[in-house]
Amino acid sequence: MKGLPFTVVCLATLTVLSTGCSDLGSDVVPNEPPEPPMPPIDLVAKPDTGRIGATVSIQDSHFTESWCYWVRFRGADDALLVQCDTAARIKFFVPFGAVSGPITVQMDTQTGVTPTFTVTESSDTVALTVRQYDIAPPITAADSVVVDRMGFRRTWLTLIRGDTIHLSRTYSWG
Repeated sequence: MKGLPFTVVCLATLTVLSTGCSDLGSDVVPNEPPEPPMPPIDLVAKPDTGRIGATVSIQDSHFTESWCYWVRFRGADDALLVQCDTAARIKFFVPFGAVSGPITVQMDTQTGVTPTFTVTESSDTVALTVRQYDIAPPITAADSVVVDRMGFRRTWLTLIRGDTIHLSRTYSWG
């Protein structure tokens, strides 16, 4: 007699499951395909080689005067926020930590990419390194700002003592 209640429970469970899983023939609506990503804009960096601290410029008709663009070098920790001048040109320095590779410029809705920029002299960002650099190009107030990974604008501070210039800046916590 023990087999009959087990059979009844199994049949009841099977009935409930089979009616709950039935498909009443609902229409399957396909999702719209996602928009294909915009192809990157080809940019040309001049010069296409340089060491840490070297001045680089990119001129292109996609740049708008007084707009700011994010410039990223492979290997560098931070992106540079660069303002466009009247000649549809952005001008910036090769940042510490940069290694050879394409330079990426983030525009409003598109990205621009240069061919490989060759960094001729690397720098170790972990160790204390002293290098002699020719900083003959004038550094303007706009060149002294870096946006850190928290989104805060950080300016370089300078202290001149005799023939030595000390550059420093603060970072966000974390």
